Amino acid sequence: MVLVQVTSLMMKRLPKRLWRAIHYTSYAMVWFVLVHGALAGTDATNRVYQAVAFVLTIAAVTAATLRINIGRSTVSDRPRSAIPTRKEASPDERLDRSRPVHR
Repeated sequence: MVLVQVTSLMMKRLPKRLWRAIHYTSYAMVWFVLVHGALAGTDATNRVYQAVAFVLTIAAVTAATLRINIGRSTVSDRPRSAIPTRKEASPDERLDRSRPVHR
């Protein structure tokens, strides 16, 4: 998580692909920490640990789901036909000389 914070501070200096790869690994790291704690930890039967692990699991699943579903709604991910282009005048607008032409 320290690496995620450091790369966030250096975001403008790092290649976007590298920055994104490091940040996506943080989702996986949450899972590795939870599995490690549940299988190798001596506190796996502790109710406080179980409650924290449950809340962290729900938060990680929610964050990953939102990131996958909402994060894809950028202009670069839309099909080319969905990206707005310069507005073409309709035949009626071309004949209407009273309106100024915007170019």
